[in-house]
Amino acid sequence: MSRFVAFVVTAGVSLSMLGANGCGRGAGPGPNPPAPIDGLRADVVSTYAEPLIVDWSSDQRADLEALTRKGGIAVVRYQKNAIKMLKDCSLEGGYGYVGVTPKEDIIRYDSMDEVAANLPGIFAAGGAQLGAEMQKGSTIDIGWVIVGKKTADRPLAKRSELKGECEGATHFVRGATIGAFAVQNGERSKVSTVASLFGAGGSFKTGSSKLVGKKDGELSSCKTSTTEALKPPEGCGALWKIELRPFDEPKKAATKDEKGSVVKTEDVPECDSGFVWDGKKCASKATAKAFACSGKDEGQCRSQCEKSNAKSCTQLARIYRNAGKDPIQAVEFFKKGCGLGDEAACAEHGWHLLNGIDVNADKFKAFEAFEKACNAGDGLGCSFLAGMHRSGAAPEASPEKAFNLFKRACNGGLSEGCVELGTMYEKGVGTPRDAKKALTIYERACRADNPDGCAHQGSLFTNERRGAGLDRQKAINLFKSACDKGSALGCTELGNMYFGGAGMEREKQSENDAEAAKLYEKACKLWGGAEGCARLGNLMIKGWGVKRDTYNGVLNIEKGCAKGSGYACAELGKIYQYGVYKPRDAVKAYEFYQKSCSLFEGEGCRLIAQLYRGEAGAGVARDDKRSHDFYEKGCRTGHLVSCHQVAVDLYNGVGVKPDYAKALTNYENACTGGYAKSCNEVGFLYDKGQGGVKQDKVKAAQWFEKGCEWGDGWSCENLGRYIEAKIHKAPSQDRALDLFGKACEAAEGDPTACSRLANRYFNGVGVEKDPMKGIQYLRRGCEVKGDKYSCSQLGDLYRSSRYGVSTNFTEALKYFDRACWGRVESACDAKADMYAAGQGVAPNPTEAARIRKESCDRGNTMGCRNLAKMYREGVGVPKKDPALAATLHDKACLMRSNADCYELALMYDKGEGVKTDGKKVAELFQRACAFGNYEACSNMGYFMFKGTADQKKDTVVGLSKLRSACSNYSWRFKDEKDKVKNVWSCGALKRLNQKLEAPAAKPGSGPPPPPGYYGGGTQKM
Repeated sequence: MSRFVAFVVTAGVSLSMLGANGCGRGAGPGPNPPAPIDGLRADVVSTYAEPLIVDWSSDQRADLEALTRKGGIAVVRYQKNAIKMLKDCSLEGGYGYVGVTPKEDIIRYDSMDEVAANLPGIFAAGGAQLGAEMQKGSTIDIGWVIVGKKTADRPLAKRSELKGECEGATHFVRGATIGAFAVQNGERSKVSTVASLFGAGGSFKTGSSKLVGKKDGELSSCKTSTTEALKPPEGCGALWKIELRPFDEPKKAATKDEKGSVVKTEDVPECDSGFVWDGKKCASKATAKAFACSGKDEGQCRSQCEKSNAKSCTQLARIYRNAGKDPIQAVEFFKKGCGLGDEAACAEHGWHLLNGIDVNADKFKAFEAFEKACNAGDGLGCSFLAGMHRSGAAPEASPEKAFNLFKRACNGGLSEGCVELGTMYEKGVGTPRDAKKALTIYERACRADNPDGCAHQGSLFTNERRGAGLDRQKAINLFKSACDKGSALGCTELGNMYFGGAGMEREKQSENDAEAAKLYEKACKLWGGAEGCARLGNLMIKGWGVKRDTYNGVLNIEKGCAKGSGYACAELGKIYQYGVYKPRDAVKAYEFYQKSCSLFEGEGCRLIAQLYRGEAGAGVARDDKRSHDFYEKGCRTGHLVSCHQVAVDLYNGVGVKPDYAKALTNYENACTGGYAKSCNEVGFLYDKGQGGVKQDKVKAAQWFEKGCEWGDGWSCENLGRYIEAKIHKAPSQDRALDLFGKACEAAEGDPTACSRLANRYFNGVGVEKDPMKGIQYLRRGCEVKGDKYSCSQLGDLYRSSRYGVSTNFTEALKYFDRACWGRVESACDAKADMYAAGQGVAPNPTEAARIRKESCDRGNTMGCRNLAKMYREGVGVPKKDPALAATLHDKACLMRSNADCYELALMYDKGEGVKTDGKKVAELFQRACAFGNYEACSNMGYFMFKGTADQKKDTVVGLSKLRSACSNYSWRFKDEKDKVKNVWSCGALKRLNQKLEAPAAKPGSGPPPPPGYYGGGTQKM
């Protein structure tokens, strides 16, 4: 803080009586009269001050209290012995209230010199009578209780910002101490207590009694106060001390040094010559036991710290640390200052303990120090304590506690706390997501001259999903302003705008990349610019905007991670996981992901979750429970993809018990944050009405609408279906078609949306037939969205010449090739067929065999079957090999391919590549039948007829099945010999000496057809 002048002034009271007082000092208290300010009188005070206002009238204090409640910041004219509130003058801003651990104490003034130095108003009004009383042993005692503080949301203000009737304005009210007070006469020979001062009845009558015997508030009321209270209790809300800051005060030094250590510059109250601040009042230097040093004289600070003055210990610690003299000793002085009751020392000591800087790390002791500082109203202590709760480092940590503590820090006037509070609102961490509140809080921090607040404010305008509306130019202006003021975040975000081309000239992207590199480099050099280092490193690796330099690029990413960027650690983990620019190392990848997650970077948590979900090269065994836990950690940072995955797990019961209601909550959280894919899932849950979710088609349509608006193709598709089915009303059915078009155009969503829309145009479903439009949508699906099925369908069209498309084998092969790369195995088969037949390419059976082998190895039964055929025929393979063909059919049969089971049965029947085995034939027919091959089912009639292969003998049913199969599957062959040769059931009938067709039955003869009879008449055997 700046200068601290601790004397009481009474509005409108002068010091004209000082000369009549034999004990007084004509010069008056405080510093020497300053020079006039903008034409104001020379007795105007131009420094920071914290005057008591216990001698104000109740109406005056009520006016000030009203000003601190209604919005806006109170403005005053502060002269050496008088304060006047300027009610018609305003300054933009407001006040926040913070409850503190109730504390009570007494200030005693036992000499006229002390009264003059501390209470000029009472001194001036008391005159000779007061001096005479004090010479006889009388004192003036002030008992006070503090339960809370009100602090303005800005530490600085310019005179040019004032509005209204502001003539003579010198200061604004930065803060006020709230509680109760009592002013009474005392006796030097007796010790007063706070309770006795509040309980005194005013029986001590003297000439000065009109200035004493005064109180505001009750002790009993103050005892009901808590640190969590949002306002002081009734009967304990008196404003008894205020903090005044002059306009156009220079900005203080940075709050952190190059190591990240807190550097909170703060001067102690100034007293007149011969007086020092003893922690309560300006006391005579000759009689003071100890006093607070100024922070400029190391020897003085050491001497007073040794005498147990808390503030001197804190000041000494800052001298040692900030000068780099002895940081370890500095921590010890912070510890001593904290133990002596200085809350600022507790916050700083806790920071060292938490981070293990210049002292052994001890999270529990750090927590205790932060809690002590926060309960005393120190915003920095509250902010650090909140950080421990948010990261999970605090005992019984919770995001909700973190949110409340950041709110407390913000209300306590710490702009850094406001920035963190804004991110909690923005990301929905510890509180429901609320972009509007986030924007208000960021504006508050920005107004308090916190450039990071301005940068965060700008980020809300970069995307329409952020909740503030898209305004790239406004974002750029805020980022630039923040960067110019030394915000690494502002420089990084502005660099991101240049790199992404957002709001910039896209045709000058190379120049934009170069500008982004400069901004990242600037951010990297600033405190808190670790992410800028990593982003610069990425540009260097790729050679975008800077000369390509892989080695130094990786070094910059490592530097960013070492300096505490979760983003950088996540990027470094990827480098080790995938072996890019560094040898593959799963252990290091995990370590860096873990560090990223611990730095409250949700992406790092998500990447660990993926490792436990069985990702290739993970280096850890699959563990769905741990995976889900890390997704939850990521979600608690506001990471939307992690929240979406938490919901997916809850819906599917992966690593956690299924819970549709909780899944819905997480999907809604991710959707409202701008993750469009989650919006569709919310709509889907309302559409189905599963578990604890009540079916609501209207709500489903609303969520589909939101998801579609934000670019999710699935949502557009589902909303279109709602309109088509008349579940959701629309101006016309054309809207459904428009939505299907959006689903196809969307970057996210169902990749097959284009092919489905194309089929509508091919077949005239809901639209007029238009094959050319269909082809256009298929091309978009294949070439833009990368939909492998659209590619495969295009290949079919160009190969078969359907829907009026001219045959074009070259185009067909191109699209089949793309689809085959996407593992559409039917496209691989078609591609192999084209190589074998020489369509669109020179005939190449060997390449066809290679394609089919790869497809078979991937589990495509058709690839195995066709490759087996090539080995049976000796085409495109080194040699004819029926045994290998049988092995391929067997592989496909085991994958439930009924056609391959059937073919293998025929091979066992003929002894082709395998030994003839009738029992094996029956077994394979039975398996093919079970897999859906009706011809195989009919062939089983042979074994039923004979009663072999575990089949119950039934000549009637067996014969009817065989004749049915022979009739159904031999129509391609006109000659009976060809039928017997090529159709197994026909050959079986021949082996049984049965006719292929049943003889015509005489009218009315024979039994009725048995169950399972497929036609052809009956015949007794």
